[in-house]
Amino acid sequence: AIESMKKGAHAFVEVPIATNIKDLWNIVDTSEETKKHCMMLENVNYGRDELMFLNICRKGLIGATVGLLIGLFLAGPIGLIGGSFLGAVSGEYSSNKSLKKSLKPAIGTFIGIISGTIIKFLIATLFLVLYFYLVYTNLFS
Repeated sequence: AIESMKKGAHAFVEVPIATNIKDLWNIVDTSEETKKHCMMLENVNYGRDELMFLNICRKGLIGATVGLLIGLFLAGPIGLIGGSFLGAVSGEYSSNKSLKKSLKPAIGTFIGIISGTIIKFLIATLFLVLYFYLVYTNLFS
C-alpha cells in the first residue's frame, strides 16, 4: 500500500491492513504526504444464515410475516388473512417484480394460512370429541 501511494495511486488493501501499530502509522503518514487514500477491503463469504435470509426475502416471506402481524393488530382475525396476503404482495412487489409475479407467493401464503387453520381446527375438534368420549365413558362406567 505504501509503495502504491508513493507512486501516485490510491491503495486498496485486503484484511489485515497491518499487523502492528508502527505499520499503521506508516500508512497514515504516507497517505497524508502523498494525498492518496488507502482503503481496507474485505472479501465476504456469505454463510448459511445470510443466504437463508436472502432466500426468505426473495420469496416474500418477510412481507407476509410483517403483514400478518400488522393485520392481526389492526383488524383482528380477518387482518390475519388479509394482512399476510397484502404483506406478501407488497414484499414481492417492492423487490421489482411485476404484480402478476407478486400475486403467486401471496396466493400461496393465503392457501397456507387457510389450510393450516382448517387442519388445526380439525385436530382441536378431534381432541375435544375424544375428551368428551373419555369423560362420558368413565363417568357412567
